[in-house]
Amino acid sequence: MPSESQPREVRPAVSIVMPCRNEAGDIEATLLSILKQEPPLGGFEVVVADGRSEDGTRSILERMSAA
Repeated sequence: MPSESQPREVRPAVSIVMPCRNEAGDIEATLLSILKQEPPLGGFEVVVADGRSEDGTRSILERMSAA
């Protein structure tokens, strides 16, 4: 438990978990659509679980994550 002087860990209210594999054609538009949503109180996080994509999906995810 954090003390009064330590900042509290902030956790998002909602987690969106997206498994994907070889989705280079759709992953960017899908994520942009999610990110355009009005966040709930407490915010949200997006977790993308890439299943060894071989079509460039991972590089798209890395680029978007860095932005």
